[in-house]
Amino acid sequence: MRRRRLIAAGVTGALAGCLEKTSSADDPSGDDLVRAAIDAREAVNNLAAVRTMTAETPEETIERRERLFQRPPDAQRREVLESSDSRAPEGTVSVRTQAVTWGYYPTTGKVLERHHPNRFVEDRTRLILQSLLEEYDLALDGTDTVDDRDAYVVDATPKSDEEVGRSIELLVGETIYTIPLGGGGR
Repeated sequence: MRRRRLIAAGVTGALAGCLEKTSSADDPSGDDLVRAAIDAREAVNNLAAVRTMTAETPEETIERRERLFQRPPDAQRREVLESSDSRAPEGTVSVRTQAVTWGYYPTTGKVLERHHPNRFVEDRTRLILQSLLEEYDLALDGTDTVDDRDAYVVDATPKSDEEVGRSIELLVGETIYTIPLGGGGR
């Protein structure tokens, strides 16, 4: 059984600061923190962030810095500011709605338009947070720093002995925070 450790304020990146630790008195439970994240997510109308991503494989390491704008659950604009990824070089822009995605590729100077007439978009972040409540035992595990603010850390242990499937692991300092993807690996 693998245990998952995550920062409640950083569960989605988009919620950083929504659950910022404000005092040491009456610390909430892990379940309370995830419920608060779900409530905060439902209230989010617009998101703006600069995201830095590093992807490591045995063959290469790719780093990318992007500016994101979102209107959950389906509208998004992503602009690559810096990149070592030849598939998404600096200046690449992607704009997505539920029905259409436009992509500008600076290496070719072209815009590609893709239509998705049957796309059904769910709020994946909300679904992941809800799966944490349903499929994990959650416990408060102190605090950590996110964006120079104190934030709660939630330890998530799977309720079943099944191995958790696909996930994203975030390295913060020397601690690895794992966020499950999908419905608990199914």
